[in-house]
Amino acid sequence: MFTNPNEFAASLYSSLRKPVPHLSSTDHLDEGWKKITWTRFDKSKFGKRYTREQAHNYVLFIDNLREEIQRGFSDEIRNKLNATVSFGILDSGEINASIYKDRKTGYCAIFFNLGIIQFFSLYLQLREAYFRPQNVIYCTRGNPQDLDKSDYAKFMDEHFVNYLKDDYPNGPKIHLNKEANNRVGRLILIKDLFILAHEIGHFVNGDLDGGANFEACKELAGVEFFAGNSYHEREFAADDSGFKIVAKTQKIPEKKYTAGDLLMSSLCVFFCGLYTLNPRESATHPCSLDRCLQLAHKYCSPIGLEACINDVRRTRESIEQ
Repeated sequence: MFTNPNEFAASLYSSLRKPVPHLSSTDHLDEGWKKITWTRFDKSKFGKRYTREQAHNYVLFIDNLREEIQRGFSDEIRNKLNATVSFGILDSGEINASIYKDRKTGYCAIFFNLGIIQFFSLYLQLREAYFRPQNVIYCTRGNPQDLDKSDYAKFMDEHFVNYLKDDYPNGPKIHLNKEANNRVGRLILIKDLFILAHEIGHFVNGDLDGGANFEACKELAGVEFFAGNSYHEREFAADDSGFKIVAKTQKIPEKKYTAGDLLMSSLCVFFCGLYTLNPRESATHPCSLDRCLQLAHKYCSPIGLEACINDVRRTRESIEQ
């Protein structure tokens, strides 16, 4: 019998992890890109705290996000969360996170798909390059001085196509100057915090209590998985709780006029990207653009809401074309 949720999560890794497929692109092997990546890592606050091996295993990702998220929790919620829920990352091939429960102990393990996390990090960098190509300092496909926004638009398209084909992020990679890197870094942080906060939202909302929302996992004896429902009420509620959690971590007053706009401007990019990967609702999750608009209607000012609605409209039109 497991004595803590981390032991339960560790027992699932080998069964749930999917092998990395044959990749459509070999840009990830570019030595110049890796050199800049690790030089920046070594000089960062993470490089002073973690080894490169820990960075490869994404230990710093989970540790950092949990620290950020738990700042806004009461001691009671924090202690209960740490005593019953473990978080991990693996190559699952799924767009959404997966939640598993040990039937005997009630411990839960929440796994985030490494591929989707890496996908959005690369996508947001390429998106910045599209809007501001002058901020690119390195590209695996050529000298940045010889590239313009049309090139980065093609790179983004390739990135989406490769991910949909391989279930793994691969394609052109870039590095941005410091200012742009910091701007994209904030987008990535908000996106990652919300992904984690959404799942913690299920915990806070009581969705993980008992067994009513779980089904038996046929492949793993004694293990249950969190099941969705066609009405998606739980997912919308987890989005709402997740938004509030992230707002607390960012010291953004709930329902404040410009604060909701600031947070939703980042999340709108994330939801629109999810829609590009899957423009339909699933058995477990609502359409990503519906999720975006529900949050925007509740937390944005009229100006911020209009901006989100316009982004959603353009995203729908681009997919329909």
